[in-house]
Amino acid sequence: MKNQELLKLFHKDQKNFEHNVKQFEKEDKQFNQEFKKLQKRNALFSQKINSDIERYLK
Repeated sequence: MKNQELLKLFHKDQKNFEHNVKQFEKEDKQFNQEFKKLQKRNALFSQKINSDIERYLK
């Protein structure tokens, strides 16, 4: 292969890699947002269970 062909392949691979990184960052951000929502919901659920237990024990 000529150097010019190799350079074209390298640039194509580089663009593909950059696209994959951006996609990963986007999905990672979405995952973290969903995870935070679930953590909040879990905390509220735990509080409710604890208050229900306290009421039951009284």
